[in-house]
Parts: sequence; C-alpha cells; structure tokens
Amino acid sequence: MSELALLSQATKPKDIIFALQEECQLSRNDIASALDILPSHVRSCLYGTTLAPVARVCLQDLKDLCLLLSQVLEKYHIARWLNDINPDLGRRTALELIATGETKKLKRAINKLIRESK
Repeated sequence: MSELALLSQATKPKDIIFALQEECQLSRNDIASALDILPSHVRSCLYGTTLAPVARVCLQDLKDLCLLLSQVLEKYHIARWLNDINPDLGRRTALELIATGETKKLKRAINKLIRESK
C-alpha cells in the first residue's frame, strides 16, 4: 500500500531508527517501548552508541513488521496500529508484543490483515 524506501534499505540500527521515525512516524518513545529500553538510549543509538543484542533483535522485528504493515496500511497509519490496543492481540499493543518477543502472534495478525485486504 505504501512504500517504505528508507526502511527497506536500512541495515544499521541508527539507519533503521531514523527510517522508522521518518517514514512510519514512530516516536523515540514508541521505538524505546518496542525495544524495552529508555528513550535516551534510542537517541544515543542515532549518534553511534551500540544497542544490546536483545534490543537489536527487537529493532529488526519492528522493522520487519512495519514493512509487512506497509502492504495494507498507509505509512502514516502504521504508528497508530502499533500503539492501539488490539483485541486480536489479547488486548495488548503491538509494541508491547515486540518488546516481549511475541512477534509470531503479530505476524499472524498482520498476515490476516493482508489476506482480508485482498
């Protein structure tokens, strides 16, 4: 539905974070919530500080899920979907599930959206 050119090409954590902020309108707090880190650590990462391995996995998951969501949502709706409490996700937000490593449940929900949109 919408193309996330920066995000699809980003490989370094700082580039992924920048793309998530620019293209998906995710705030520093949104990203920190998904990575289960402080917002100041997200900011530091933009300036070259490395992320802990667990946070890197969560960041990659967030990137992958945003790219999946872009198949059914306009990019300016992605942040809202990730932040909204979702009955299909056990009345939790997608960002909470990313932080707890429950991305399989998220991928199922997004794939369901993709199938229903066709």
